[in-house]
Amino acid sequence: MTVPRKTARSAMSKLKLKAFNLAEQLKSATDPAMRDSWPQASRYIGFPMLSERIDGFKNTIYALASASRMGKSTFALQLAYQLVRDNEDTHVLFVSLDQPARELNLKLVSMAGEAPIDYVLHPDPLQAEKYELKRERGVKEIFDLKDRLTVIDESFGALSLEDLTSLIDQKRTDCDGPLVVFLDPYYKLRLTGVTEFSERVEALARELKTLCLSREVGMFCTTRLAQGAGKRRPTLEDLEEQSPLLYDAQVILLSYCDYYNNADTSFMEWEWGTDDLMVPIVELQVAKNRMGGFSGRLYYRFYTSHSKFKECPAVEVDNYDKMLKNLQKGDSGVAEDSVTARFELIDEK
Repeated sequence: MTVPRKTARSAMSKLKLKAFNLAEQLKSATDPAMRDSWPQASRYIGFPMLSERIDGFKNTIYALASASRMGKSTFALQLAYQLVRDNEDTHVLFVSLDQPARELNLKLVSMAGEAPIDYVLHPDPLQAEKYELKRERGVKEIFDLKDRLTVIDESFGALSLEDLTSLIDQKRTDCDGPLVVFLDPYYKLRLTGVTEFSERVEALARELKTLCLSREVGMFCTTRLAQGAGKRRPTLEDLEEQSPLLYDAQVILLSYCDYYNNADTSFMEWEWGTDDLMVPIVELQVAKNRMGGFSGRLYYRFYTSHSKFKECPAVEVDNYDKMLKNLQKGDSGVAEDSVTARFELIDEK
């Protein structure tokens, strides 16, 4: 049916052509005062190598995918904490669709103070001398960030895309600077009348991209991989059922920890005299990166006691890359034993 011209005009959006002024666009791209401000300028994310490789955070979509138990929610929470810790003008909304806000806030205190989460939750007088100062430091640091770091869960009911838009708009009235929204996981946002997973993913990817641009926010989305992906190192093919996110995200990170499949893995560090005697190594693969030329793996020690990741330095990244190359050769029957290979690489270091 042909829509009458008058009706079509009245149904048009409120966009004005003058909003796309070339002079203003050039000014924002070339004027140092504007170029160094949000959203043109990125924000540091606390991990030096990752921040350099993906050029920090901007108002675009970032995705972190892994199988269950690989620590993606904890990694996202730590990024949120480090964003507000290291950028005094930055605000964060962490929207958890999986865990209660209370648990996440306790984990934040544990991260910030590097105190065991069990002690944060249940302070033991017998361990107070060892941990109490750390717990107090963590509580103070997170409390000091309370105006810029907001953790939201489903305490007041299921969260929809409309709810998220409203929360962003409310936050925007309080701050005109950088705002980054974390969705953990993004696909659990409700969409009225949409129940099919593939349809929901397509609609959410489209709407979240629009939110990024129209509200000038960054969006960090966690998601699961295809079934069975947790038994091996993941690839982008494991995200094919979420192809809209695969295409729309500027950066896609894939997380994997070999320890959860193989207790004898060589991707493990021993730290004697600490609360974490065995520290698993988590691999973070930058599988897609429109923000720069880097694609490859970075590596992180994960300290279970206080739920915190620490980035491995460049020399260790090189060693772990060589170890992985040896393991991959070994799978095809041409490499030496992985443990032997590991010690040879350590000797080289």
